[in-house]
Amino acid sequence: MNSTPTAQQRLSSFDELSRSVIELSCEAGMVHIDELLGGSRKKEVLNVRSLVTVVLRENGYTYQSISDILGVDLKVSHTYVMSHDNRMADKRYSALYNRVTKSLENVGVTYEDLHKEVKILKVSVEKIKNQLNHIKQLLTND
Repeated sequence: MNSTPTAQQRLSSFDELSRSVIELSCEAGMVHIDELLGGSRKKEVLNVRSLVTVVLRENGYTYQSISDILGVDLKVSHTYVMSHDNRMADKRYSALYNRVTKSLENVGVTYEDLHKEVKILKVSVEKIKNQLNHIKQLLTND
């Protein structure tokens, strides 16, 4: 029995933004997810892998987390980001990048949005804690 997770199983374990970026990039680049996560060396796959790396990095992901998601070496993910400007000279790559980033705007999930939501939740939790402490003081003071 094969215990190696398939690309679809790996994809389902990623957070929403990672899944969205991978799915949109593969669709736009006409690359199958199995090829992207499987280590294919075709030019189209490398372009999509580079694109996914750049977009995730732009949304606050670390090189290590990107490497874990894509199953590539840490240096490879760093190289993809550093070579992004050079790749943008390629019309196909730049069109692919623009298409994916435009599609992600429609998805509406960004690192900044998540960060804002976490801050709001922290404030709400703090307010609840203060209210709870106030109620405890009222109940214990006679």
